Amino acid sequence: MNSFEIFTGQGLGLEAARGEVFRLIASELPPLTKSLGDQDRELEILQSAIAEVAIELRHGSEGISTNEILLALEQMLLDPELLAEAIKQIDAGWDAASAMQLSARSFADLFDGDDFLAERGQDLIGLSQKVARKILNLAPKPDFPADTNIVLVCRDLTPDQIAGFPQNVVAVLLAAGSNTSHSAIMLRALG
Repeated sequence: MNSFEIFTGQGLGLEAARGEVFRLIASELPPLTKSLGDQDRELEILQSAIAEVAIELRHGSEGISTNEILLALEQMLLDPELLAEAIKQIDAGWDAASAMQLSARSFADLFDGDDFLAERGQDLIGLSQKVARKILNLAPKPDFPADTNIVLVCRDLTPDQIAGFPQNVVAVLLAAGSNTSHSAIMLRALG
């Protein structure tokens, strides 16, 4: 018996596209975890992962028309208040990956109720998950087939994932987000 999931959403493109369906399923992050190590080591791990993700965002923005979005995300990631909240979470006993996610969630909760700011909150959550995946050594890069046009189907995407798409991704179907999300803006800019 085949199982399937129906995705519904709003079209953003102006043209039809045709290709093989490639379903991208994000790896689940493990549950939030208390630290077994010392707080100074957790902070070092967190700062190192944040720096690596910031560099990836900066390098991912080179040569693309929507580079200002990735640079804005880099600035969000490097916000001292986000780090300060993560440090509070580390001081409360959480490991680096969990502290980053909890920090982003606390800011996303503040943005709830305003559609535009809620989208920025989702950007923060996406960034925190990218940092957590970096800390936990979870491979975030999909292995796209190279020999055919791809219609990518997934729950949601972050702008840095979109910046790394190969040329043969001709359409994207997302179950989450809105037409004002950074992901939607980047997808429209890429045609």
